[in-house]
This record gives sequence, structure tokens and C-alpha cells, in this order.
Amino acid sequence: MIHAGLLTTAITLSFLTKPRPIPPPSTIQSLVWVYKERIASQPLPLFDTATLSHLVLKFSQALLYSFLALTVRFSDDAFFQNCRCQAVNFYKNSARVLLFSQIAEPTGSLELIQSFCLLCLNEIEGLSRVLELAVWLYG
Repeated sequence: MIHAGLLTTAITLSFLTKPRPIPPPSTIQSLVWVYKERIASQPLPLFDTATLSHLVLKFSQALLYSFLALTVRFSDDAFFQNCRCQAVNFYKNSARVLLFSQIAEPTGSLELIQSFCLLCLNEIEGLSRVLELAVWLYG
């Protein structure tokens, strides 16, 4: 049996040491639920929520990382316990690297646009949290 502290440390280190830590399918499906409950109702419909559970398994790496960067913010899944911020930053930065290498290519795709939209939503959410904290601190 693995001690909970050791497991948490191992997961935290995985975001710092593994080149591409992808959550297990059950965690990804929990993030699909998070997207449907917290994000899909926003004014920017990016996915057909009826098929998202199946589509997410076929996402390109850039789209998956963008999706994870946004949805992990709202997740309480044990996979991200004590390392949610590191995970969000890892996925966000990894998606950026992949996307900015693709942006110079003459071909575009729906996935590329979806990826950029998810990253923008991620930045907006991050900024709103900073503003809430500033209002709380200085309000």
C-alpha cells in the first residue's frame, strides 16, 4: 500500500519530471463532466457536449492540453490533489508550445481554433481570480 503523502509527491513530481503526464481515462471523463457543467454553457460553444466523451479521446495533443489546462482549474479529482496549479501551468505551457509552432503553418484547422479558444478562456479565468484576490486584499 502506498502512503498518501508519497502518492501526492509522486503526482506532483510527475508534472515536473515527466514529459507528457496525461491523466487516466477516468480522470479525463471527469473533466468532460466538469466542462459540461461549468464551461459549456458559456457564450462560446466549442464542442458538441453529446459527443464530447468520445471526442476527447481523439483530441490532438495540443487540443487535449488546452482542454486540460482549462478544466483542471475546476476539478477536485484525486489525480490533481495538491498539484492543481502545477498541472494547469504544465498543460497551459505545453499547449502554447505546440500551438505556437503550428500557427506559422499555412494550414489551419478547427482543432487549432478550439485550442486557442480554450487557452483564452483559461487566461480569462486566471485573470478573474487575480482580480478577485486583489479586490479582497485591497477592497
